[in-house]
Amino acid sequence: MAKLEVQFQKQGSSFQIKIVGDIDEESRLSTYSLIGAEKVEMDLEGLGRINSLGVKAWIDWIDQAKDAKFIFSNCPEIFVHQANIMSGFLPKVFKIQSFFIPYYWEEQELERSFLFDYDRHYSQTNFVFPEKITESDGRVFCIGVNLKRYLNFLQVSQIKK
Repeated sequence: MAKLEVQFQKQGSSFQIKIVGDIDEESRLSTYSLIGAEKVEMDLEGLGRINSLGVKAWIDWIDQAKDAKFIFSNCPEIFVHQANIMSGFLPKVFKIQSFFIPYYWEEQELERSFLFDYDRHYSQTNFVFPEKITESDGRVFCIGVNLKRYLNFLQVSQIKK
């Protein structure tokens, strides 16, 4: 597993966090206290894997800021997967600003994730995503997941702008 790196900035009760690497039993997330946070903006683009002990550490960590508003951006597939299956993985109040959906190019057996942004591609009431994406070079990528199941985490109440 790739060692976890956490970039952590605090300005008053607002926290900006960037996570790169894997969350596991060695991650020590609790060393980055979220106590007193009112707003937590978290960029997850560099997140690798999360094992079962990492899930527990994650839930314990975000529980430190039970009343904070969390805004998650660049959520990779592993984050979406855990958010869909683990109770308590997402905080009580949150917004998914952007997340990746995996697509598949059948001809070359190539998978690629495409980023979708809140307001630009979806909203609290509109969850329409293309079944196929054609790139400028003509490659056609088809959706690589069951969208109804994959997007389940978006159905949870989120904060408004």
